[in-house]
Amino acid sequence: MAKVKSISKKSKKSISKVKPNTANGMGVSSLVLGIISLFLTVLGIPIIGIILGILGIIFSKKQKKIFPNGIQQAGYITSIVSLVISSIYSVFIILIILISVLFIK
Repeated sequence: MAKVKSISKKSKKSISKVKPNTANGMGVSSLVLGIISLFLTVLGIPIIGIILGILGIIFSKKQKKIFPNGIQQAGYITSIVSLVISSIYSVFIILIILISVLFIK
């Protein structure tokens, strides 16, 4: 029969102390908030889209400090894009309202 090597106590301790730093919670939240922000802007609710875009950027920045990865980067990009689109859409709506008020007189 073949002998099985046992792992010494020292190597067991070093293995158990190794914790991979792969927390993705803030990055996933950032990505989800960016996508929801884009969706709400398309539905015609740009104010909530702006708020969610800003939250997505904040979460992405926090994730970058913890563990930068691709999800964090995708969340940052979608949040920036949704923030820009929501802001442009909001300004467009405000201009339409102002122009309609001025020409109704």
